[in-house]
Amino acid sequence: MNIRRISSLTQGVLLLLPFVFLGCGDPKSLPDPKSLPPVSTKDLEEPKVEDRADKKLPSDESLTPEEYIRLGLPAHDREWSGNDMVKAEKVLNALALKGYRYLPRYKSERSGEVFARLTSSQNLMIYTDRSLPLEVRFPQGISFSQAGNRIFKLYCDASLKKDVGDSEIVELMGMQLRSLAMVSGLVDEFLPTIKKDDLSYPTRMEAFERMKRDFAGVVAANLMTLTEERHYYRVSELKRLVDCMSETYPVLIPRLPPGTLTETVIRLEKMQDDPALKDLQPGLGQLLSKVKDSLGKGIAPLPQP
Repeated sequence: MNIRRISSLTQGVLLLLPFVFLGCGDPKSLPDPKSLPPVSTKDLEEPKVEDRADKKLPSDESLTPEEYIRLGLPAHDREWSGNDMVKAEKVLNALALKGYRYLPRYKSERSGEVFARLTSSQNLMIYTDRSLPLEVRFPQGISFSQAGNRIFKLYCDASLKKDVGDSEIVELMGMQLRSLAMVSGLVDEFLPTIKKDDLSYPTRMEAFERMKRDFAGVVAANLMTLTEERHYYRVSELKRLVDCMSETYPVLIPRLPPGTLTETVIRLEKMQDDPALKDLQPGLGQLLSKVKDSLGKGIAPLPQP
C-alpha cells in the first residue's frame, strides 16, 4: 500500500537531517530512502472497493488515558516534546506486541484524547518559536519527527492487519505532513548560518538536495492516496486529508526542485477536472488556490494551530 511508501520516503528525509545539521559523515553511505519494505502477496491481493463508507471499522479495544499513562505514555493533557514523542513510540511499540488493537484510536470514547495529543499540531509550536535557540529546537524537532514516523509505520502495520481504520491513517498522514513542514522551516533557518568555507558545507548541501527530492516523493505519494489508492478510504476521511494538504502544501511545494514543483502544480490543476475526484471538491480547488497563492508570495510560513 502507498502508506508504506509515504513512511519510507519520510524516513529518508529524516535520516538526512543530521547530515544537514551536523555536517558529519557522507550522505552517500545512507541506505536508499526509496527502498520499500517487502509487501506480502496478501497485501497486494486486497480487494478494491469504491467507498469504504459501509465497511465495518475495527472494534475499539483501546485503553483509557490513565491506563496509557501507567504504561509510561506521556500525559495527554499537555504538549509533547521530542523526548516525549520518543517515549511514546517506545511505549506504543511495546503495547503493539500484545496486539495492535490496543493502540489509541481517532475520536474513540476510550482513547480519543490520547490519539488527539499524539497527532496534535500544538506539539509543533515550540519548534517554530524563534525566540528559542535554533540549536535547541533543531535536534528536538528531528527527534520528534523521527519518532512520529516510526509511530506512523506502526499504525501502517496495524492497518494492514485491519486493527485500526482509515481515520487513524489519514490523521497520521496529516501529522507527517505537518512535521515535514516544521522540519523544512527549521532547515530554512539553519542553512544561512553555514559558512561556505566550512569543510562540511558540501556534505550538508548534498544532503539538503537529497532531502528536497524526498520531500517531492512524499508530496506525490500523498496525492496518489487521493487517486490510485482512494478505494482504501472513505470519502469523509479523504476530505480531511485534503484539508491537511491545504495547510501544508503551501509550505512544502515552494521548497520542491523546480521541475517537480511545476509537475505538481500541473497535477493539481488536472485533478480539478477529474470526474472521479468530484466528491473531494471544493477542497481540491481550495488546495490549488492556496498553493498558487504561496508561489506568488514566496515560501509560506508554517500555519499555527
